[in-house]
Parts: sequence; C-alpha cells; structure tokens
Amino acid sequence: MKTNIKKAAKTRILAILIVILSPSVFFAQGKAEKVEQLKIAYFTKELNLTTQEAEKFWPVYNEMEKKIKALRKERKKTFKELEYKGDSLSVELVKKHTNSIFDSEIAEVNTKKEYYAKIGGIIGYKKATKVYKVERDFKRELLIRLKEERGQNPKPQRPNKPE
Repeated sequence: MKTNIKKAAKTRILAILIVILSPSVFFAQGKAEKVEQLKIAYFTKELNLTTQEAEKFWPVYNEMEKKIKALRKERKKTFKELEYKGDSLSVELVKKHTNSIFDSEIAEVNTKKEYYAKIGGIIGYKKATKVYKVERDFKRELLIRLKEERGQNPKPQRPNKPE
C-alpha cells in the first residue's frame, strides 16, 4: 500500500514538473514566477519532499531567503559606496564600512545556521544538509538553461556525478 502511495506521489510530482517545464507556461507567465515554480519543482524533486514536508519547508525557506537577500542588499550598497567614494572617505569610515561588510557576512552565516536547525526539524537533517547543494545546482542549471535559450552556449558537458 505504501509503495502505491509513493508511486502516486512521484507521478504527481513528475506531472507537475512536465507542466511547469513546458514552453507554453514559460511565455504565459513572468520570468520571476517561472523561476520560482522551477525552483519549487527542482527542490521538491531533489530533496524528495513529501507534500507535508513541502508545505512546512517552503515558508521557512522563503523566510530565510528573504533575510539573506536583505543582508546581501545592504552589503552590496556598502560595497558600492566604498567603490565609488572610497578615495574620498576617511580612514575611519572605510574601516567602519569594511567591518560592516564582515558583520553582514557573519550575520548571513548565522542566519543559515539558524535556519538549518529549523529546516532540519521539518524535513530531517539529512535532507536539510542537501539544501545548499540543491541551491547551487539549481542556480547552475538555471544559468545553463538561460544561456541555451539565448543561443549563447549550446549544452555544455556536465561533469558526471560520483557514484
């Protein structure tokens, strides 16, 4: 009985992936929505999330992403100020900005640690450990796909996964 339920769940996920990945959906929606749908499908598949896990995982993951995005935005702003005004800033202000950048990087790592614990409590720590690898893999696949769509880089050879 459990095998049938697992097969049905996998079949539903596969069907969702096919719909999401279809070109007609791509042109009908905004790119941000499309990327978000692809991300959900990719993460769900790669992390092998159950429906219940996914319902609890995504709000927590999105909250983490929002916090990290805010930290990065502030860090980028500080970098730009240093880049454009660096020569005209006092040494003390340069030190202050540089320390602010380091503090932001530390805050980002602490945020990831905090959310690793939260996500681990939801989907288990083995799956939670894979989240960051899945993020990197998704970004890489997305960049490859965008380049292919623009005709910039026809299907590069991907390294084989170790067995």
